[in-house]
Amino acid sequence: MRRRQDTIKINKWTVNQQWPYRVAIRSDQVRGGGFVRVEAYCRERNVCKRTFHYFDTDARTERMVYCFADAAEAAAFAQEFQGTPLPPRTIPRWPSDALTAAE
Repeated sequence: MRRRQDTIKINKWTVNQQWPYRVAIRSDQVRGGGFVRVEAYCRERNVCKRTFHYFDTDARTERMVYCFADAAEAAAFAQEFQGTPLPPRTIPRWPSDALTAAE
């Protein structure tokens, strides 16, 4: 039987309120065995289940964005996976958009 909390969808507003700290890592780090490593790391911490992705035109690579409730956890994740911390306003509006600087 499914629990109710497993079926509730997390919208972007909820993500912004509860997990304001974001870190972007290269998407190739989340493929294959890297996925298991990243997911195991996230399972032990307060990380949002919803992720975002975008294409970084400067680096010419796709990036995955993980959202954290705590700044220290986000910094530790960025260090562990050579990620880039992002302010919330720099997240692309749609996944296919390029990363743009905050206004």
